[in-house]
Amino acid sequence: MHIVHIASEFAPFAKVGGLGDALLGLTKAFQKNNHQIQLLLPKYAFLDYEELGATPYQPGVLTTLYHNVNLFFIETPGHFEEDTIYTGDERDALRFTSFTRYALKFLLSQNKRIDILHLHDWHTALAAPLVKLKLKNHKIGAVALNIHNLCYQGECDKSLLKEFPFKKPNLLKEGINYSDAVIFVSPNYSKEVLTEEYAFGLLRTLKKNEKKLYGILNGIDHEMWSPENDPALAVNYSNKDSLKKIIEAKQKNKELAQKELGLTKTKAPLVSCITRLVQQKGPKLIEKGLLFALEKGAQCVLLGSSPDKSMQRHFENLAKKYKDNPNIHFHFKFNDQLSRLLYAASDFTVMPSQFEPCGITQLIALRYGSIPIVRKTGGLKDTVFDLDDSDIPNDLKNGFLFTSYSSKAFNQAIHRALKAYNDDKTHVLIKQGMDRDYSWKKSALQYLDVYEKILK
Repeated sequence: MHIVHIASEFAPFAKVGGLGDALLGLTKAFQKNNHQIQLLLPKYAFLDYEELGATPYQPGVLTTLYHNVNLFFIETPGHFEEDTIYTGDERDALRFTSFTRYALKFLLSQNKRIDILHLHDWHTALAAPLVKLKLKNHKIGAVALNIHNLCYQGECDKSLLKEFPFKKPNLLKEGINYSDAVIFVSPNYSKEVLTEEYAFGLLRTLKKNEKKLYGILNGIDHEMWSPENDPALAVNYSNKDSLKKIIEAKQKNKELAQKELGLTKTKAPLVSCITRLVQQKGPKLIEKGLLFALEKGAQCVLLGSSPDKSMQRHFENLAKKYKDNPNIHFHFKFNDQLSRLLYAASDFTVMPSQFEPCGITQLIALRYGSIPIVRKTGGLKDTVFDLDDSDIPNDLKNGFLFTSYSSKAFNQAIHRALKAYNDDKTHVLIKQGMDRDYSWKKSALQYLDVYEKILK
């Protein structure tokens, strides 16, 4: 199949959240199945195209091969001169609608058949109505739209969409209306969006298009996230090792993390939180939960920062308050090496999300033998199975869940986790978490099924 993705992010060089990681994993998995994959991105000014090995393809377009994926960087005159992917203001709607138009113009100039045009989030959703309503004689078989987070929708000014009769332009909404398939990034999230609480104002649109909604779980790149080969770790280990060897390796990694972060050397459970401090991730619950775990004798590390200045200040003040406590550490500058070491060092990784379309953090934590303590929402519900849930087969259990979005419920889950740790009941969860395959292999096949269905 000839599959073309149009997107705003691609890991590792143009990435803000999980979208960039998801696209890298998905396109690599397809490439292994011998499909022809092209990915169109804006020509961002901040990228070093020489370092990427990009060469001119035609005027205004650079190209390079990355993990065998054909990348095309599309110049969008007058836009993308900033040193950031998103400006976070009303300029973004103009920037990305312009990019989408240029991207389609480039595809049409190729005059090649495209089986699937695959769009991602509101940034490129405009391509769906353009293909369905405005392009004559195009060679595009079907259009798929991936929604990585329904919260962001691209509401914009009518002047950007002069050729359409849309009353209140919302790019994501029109993408949903005019795509052949709308794919959410976990099965549970695809059900949640059909409720008032999670639909973010698009309930009617989603209900109307319910027949074309799908939920496919994101994977993680097992080559990129591998405790067996990760150079950031003091001692490497894998699920092929004995439980005893895994626990010893994790203890050595814990000792290195303690040394690097100035924490007391102890065998106490280490609870970490690796996140962006935004409303979706439950910052109030994170704060209360970490302090509760500290009070109960655990060590705690927060690695993450906030784009919201007042929230960032709040957490910085908290760090000052606890700066002399040798059992808690706040690290506000994201550091990939440290995040990897923390996954390996931690006994528990917490994610008290308000909503979570898929979540990649818990998948990496499981791979590194760190037990997730998460809220039962979105993809977290699809991937984490509670030790104390009698309805879950014992060999699937790999973490701790709580339902109500409240500090009380979160703290109760932390309490259960720490008690299980002290009673030596968590070791089996480590191995079971590491044994599950959350790579892209299975998900890529499910995407292919959807493609084939909509092409028919």
